[in-house]
Amino acid sequence: MSAPRRELSVAEIHAPNDTAELIALEKYRALGGESHRVLRCLETILAADRYEIVDTGQIARFLGIRSQAVSRALKTLVDQSIIERGDRIGRSHTFRRLDGATRSAADDCVIRLDVGKPADIRAVWNFLKSNDPGFDEAAARRHLKFGMVLYLLHDGQVAGSALVDYNAMIDSGPTIVRLIVDRKLRALGHGRKFLTQIEQYFHGMRIFVHAPVENKELIISLLKLGFDIVGQEAMGGQTALILKKGPGA
Repeated sequence: MSAPRRELSVAEIHAPNDTAELIALEKYRALGGESHRVLRCLETILAADRYEIVDTGQIARFLGIRSQAVSRALKTLVDQSIIERGDRIGRSHTFRRLDGATRSAADDCVIRLDVGKPADIRAVWNFLKSNDPGFDEAAARRHLKFGMVLYLLHDGQVAGSALVDYNAMIDSGPTIVRLIVDRKLRALGHGRKFLTQIEQYFHGMRIFVHAPVENKELIISLLKLGFDIVGQEAMGGQTALILKKGPGA
């Protein structure tokens, strides 16, 4: 008869050389189901060095739970010192994560699509087919060859893609001509996060964006991120605003 199975402790699974991480793991174990699900939504939205607005209604819709449950989860996370509540802005509260408390299994990152990696290309194309009604694979392939395609990885999956006109020999700076982000993640603020990461990718350069006038959500996000409207032009029968942000703006 085999010996009863013994549950391993956190200290046995992880080398005890990072006290902050061990404390965080112990806090994770104490969380209830709702709190843990809310935390999974927050951990790629919140930063440690600044407070961000958290919309409980959007998180509730994303998770399929009641807003009151999200509010309870936020209180639990604050009480457990996993996140910290900041000032209220309008009807929403702001929060930030505490260092060492939340850490994604796979951090989000922006990657340049490599023409020599067909598996990555197919993954991005499949994402665009599912999320972009106007997706044209032939046009995207031309863009991949002569311009640049950046994509966002979230939890190891393609969650966003940007088509960028960029010529390193011209000083005008990269121009984002199309930006697509998974709808549910966009509602949680990942569109703004993707734009911020693209800025970091092109560190020290002016960045331009062509935003269709009917895409008010994108335009508002760009203005909040410090972009200025500098003109407009016709694109494929549509009118697009041209927005610019200088380095360090």
